[in-house]
Amino acid sequence: MQGEKYLPYQKFKPNLEIPASIVNVENSEYYTTIINSSDNEQYFDIETPMEVDDFEIPTNESEMPNFDEAEVNRYLNENINHLRLNHLNNEEKKAIKDLCFK
Repeated sequence: MQGEKYLPYQKFKPNLEIPASIVNVENSEYYTTIINSSDNEQYFDIETPMEVDDFEIPTNESEMPNFDEAEVNRYLNENINHLRLNHLNNEEKKAIKDLCFK
């Protein structure tokens, strides 16, 4: 197995999980992140290989999703008001808003 694959979310213990991610498989092996949300060191063994799914990034423009620019702008304008910016000065607020619209 080779190439970019999708690794779905997996939980192993109450505080040990692998987030959903894209992994690069080489010789049927890949690296991923394991999150330990506890304060204690944890150990675990993987006895069976973890399933990964095929994943392809579209390279042809016709395969890319078609977003309506007006709809995207409307969505951004609606959600910009949900940002908590009251602790920033006016210059910082403007910089954050400009970054959101980039």
